[in-house]
Amino acid sequence: MIINAGIEKVFARVDKDKYLEIVVKDWVENDELLNGQTEY
Repeated sequence: MIINAGIEKVFARVDKDKYLEIVVKDWVENDELLNGQTEY
């Protein structure tokens, strides 16, 4: 993952007509790997 690349939002396709919008700042701040909630 590239952090601080100026990317504010990521859009992921869920199905043919639906997209998931992810705010990168929230994604990084709530990353389960970084706060010890999960492991690889």
